[in-house]
Amino acid sequence: IPKEIIPTPKPGSATVLDDNALSRELVYTEKSDKLFAKRERQAKTIARAFTPRQQQITNKMYADGFASISSNLVEPKRSYRDVGKKYYGQIRFLVDPQGNIYNIEFKRRSGSAALDDAFLSALKKTARLTLPSGRKERAYMVLKPIVLYFDEGDFAQ
Repeated sequence: IPKEIIPTPKPGSATVLDDNALSRELVYTEKSDKLFAKRERQAKTIARAFTPRQQQITNKMYADGFASISSNLVEPKRSYRDVGKKYYGQIRFLVDPQGNIYNIEFKRRSGSAALDDAFLSALKKTARLTLPSGRKERAYMVLKPIVLYFDEGDFAQ
């Protein structure tokens, strides 16, 4: 199906994307609590049957994914208004079977727009994570919502 722009007089006109174009797009959502909760339960069911080796594989994937996202993080500079203040934020997302990041959502905003924007930008730049090759491990990583935690320590020094 070729891309077509659907004309509409209202702001936010819709675009039809083919499967390849859609897989390259990041989707930012809000208030997906039911989706995340359902996927969390499904992932826990898979994890209960993990061997220690399978758990190591998924732990390594989390560490590698965090390193990948961190490499794209541009730490914001702390302004004079931020000195001495405490910030804490959580941003969560899902990964599809190809490793593409989607359904990005702030679970909790930090209180600093600069920190929130920096982590959102890092996820957008990363766009894709490498998934394990094992069937169970991959299924777990696709189902499990991933949460990044950040605070005032993530400002540039």
